[in-house]
Amino acid sequence: MTKAQNIVIDPTTNWQQYISTILGGNCLSISNVTFTAGSEAAGRFSNAQGIGLNSGILITTGKTSNVLDSITNDTGFMNLPGDSDITLLAQGTEFPWISSYDAAVLEFDFVSDVTDSVIIKYVFGSKEYPEYAPPNSNSFSDLFAFWVTDSSGARQNIATLPNGVPVSINNINAITNTEYYIEGNYQTIGYDGYTTVLFARFYAVAGQSYHLKIAIADVGDSNLDSGVFLESMIVGSQTISGTAQQNGTELQQSTIEIFGLNTDSTAANLLATAITDETGGYIFNDIEVGDYVIKVTPNADLYPGLFPEYYNDAYVWSDATIISLPCANFETGLMLAPVLDGTNTIGGNIETGVVGGKMSASTLENVSVWLMNNIDNSPLALSYTDAEGNYIFENIPNGDYAVKVDITGLNMDSVYTISLTGNNNLLNLDYLVSDKSIFISDVVTNLEKSNTLSFKAYPVPFSENLTILIDDNTTVNTIQLKDMNGKIVWNESNATLLSKSININTGNFAKGVYFLEMIGANGSAIKKVVK
Repeated sequence: MTKAQNIVIDPTTNWQQYISTILGGNCLSISNVTFTAGSEAAGRFSNAQGIGLNSGILITTGKTSNVLDSITNDTGFMNLPGDSDITLLAQGTEFPWISSYDAAVLEFDFVSDVTDSVIIKYVFGSKEYPEYAPPNSNSFSDLFAFWVTDSSGARQNIATLPNGVPVSINNINAITNTEYYIEGNYQTIGYDGYTTVLFARFYAVAGQSYHLKIAIADVGDSNLDSGVFLESMIVGSQTISGTAQQNGTELQQSTIEIFGLNTDSTAANLLATAITDETGGYIFNDIEVGDYVIKVTPNADLYPGLFPEYYNDAYVWSDATIISLPCANFETGLMLAPVLDGTNTIGGNIETGVVGGKMSASTLENVSVWLMNNIDNSPLALSYTDAEGNYIFENIPNGDYAVKVDITGLNMDSVYTISLTGNNNLLNLDYLVSDKSIFISDVVTNLEKSNTLSFKAYPVPFSENLTILIDDNTTVNTIQLKDMNGKIVWNESNATLLSKSININTGNFAKGVYFLEMIGANGSAIKKVVK
């Protein structure tokens, strides 16, 4: 077995971060990125001068590691679905009965700041060559397409030859459109054949939104991989800078973070951190061209009550604006937290891990939880989870609210929305966190809670006082606080504990671990608390 020379393929690099680079390098706003494919079906490539490109993104119907393998019958055998658009394209141009398999589909929206031609430079290759291409006519004609849809809904495939035919095994080969075909020699890539450098073009109007769908699939069967190399039209590193301010006042000694975009998991890379100077300014040097998210966290000592936020007025990762480099300066204005004066309290727990449909016992500490106005999505309060994953909001006025969780790299699949009408204690607004997203626990698991007694104890760890909040729907007969030896150090026992908020003076308690036990008609529940 021989290995292709020169070209380097890295399936582990966070390739989603570099999507904007294939569009020619204008100042772009990228959003709604999705990738549907098998494991290791995409990655970054570099040093590809042998096929006429430099570096960029590789998308395949198999695994990127197979692209360097010259064994002609090697295949991913992914056994994955095809793509309906690819199937229709194949049926309409070649075989009315054909199906597609092992599709790799990248989709995203973008808006350009300038009116200009967008050019995508690419090379298509396949292990189907030459045995399953003309003159050996057959239906194994793997296909690549690049659809652009504008704001009016008009759609076109721009991955075509000048005569309008789509890029496929049957349309580019040693017999058909030969000027675009190169027979593989395995010195550059492991494909048995590939195209010359091709160009997909369309004209983007500044401010208009476009939806792009890039798809490649096996056609006729799932055997023998094909792939497309999409070149980065801009390379190198950039310097980006900006100013953080609030109502015209520059924020000094505040933290600016820049994250590399990842659409798949929690591995959104924190690439660099900067501290604002006396003018509120910040600068990042040597940032590779790509797609990023910027977050501003004000200095808590200098600016108490000032909310952190992502660039362009977003407070959770799901709503963050993705910026593309190179681009302009980024100025961020922050919002001061309002003073809440009401009679409602809400809280919950953030828990991580869903295995086999069951919740794990692992909690998340120091996670940002936002109370938002559900009418205009403006932030009203920010809470952080304690060591047990609990959060709390107090003094909330009557109104309609949403509770959102912010974890870098994770989108929210479901959100609690609530209406408060006075003197509410709602303490079971719990979220689960997987490696992909954040969601309301009951939406996914449909499991009963391990106990029917819902209460919160805070702060954790506690010092002079420990506050207990009991959910409105929970009836408690006895509360006991025990030390590590089981000795009761505090207790309250009535026929029914009517108060939903209980404060314990713990100033004389020794430091250590305690257990808070609630006993009610339906059983008991215990929480560990620490002083």
